[in-house]
Amino acid sequence: MQFVFDLDGTICFRGKPLSDRIVEALERLSAAGHEVIFASARPIRDMLPVLPERLHSYTMLGGNGSLAARNGDIIVFSSFCEDQSAKLKQLLKQYKAAYLADGHWDYSYTGTVDHPIRNNLDPAGLAKQVDIDAHEAIVKLLVLSATDMEALAERL
Repeated sequence: MQFVFDLDGTICFRGKPLSDRIVEALERLSAAGHEVIFASARPIRDMLPVLPERLHSYTMLGGNGSLAARNGDIIVFSSFCEDQSAKLKQLLKQYKAAYLADGHWDYSYTGTVDHPIRNNLDPAGLAKQVDIDAHEAIVKLLVLSATDMEALAERL
């Protein structure tokens, strides 16, 4: 049987690693022949710090389903197509938006240093912050602010 566990607010809280008790329960499920899968809105790189290293080989679904990893390797990623990415970038510029854009591993962040989302962004320093144009593909985009959020939302 497959068991899928959401991380944030379900089995881990406030960005802290899983408790020993939860880890032991997950390992018992796995030892009994079940597949344990982790899911999160976070990209894979931001899921790893909340999981003990011995669980890094488990299947992970990150970025709200845009990324999948197994045995520590990203095996699938779904991204915006080239035309969609170009339009998104144009809208971000037009509305002077602050954002977090995730590629399959690295990210682009233009928000403030004190924004709450920044606290959980690459806490283990596993990725690089790059210009949005440096991504091979964008798998997730979070708009933090814009000159006119309502108009931007309508355009999106």
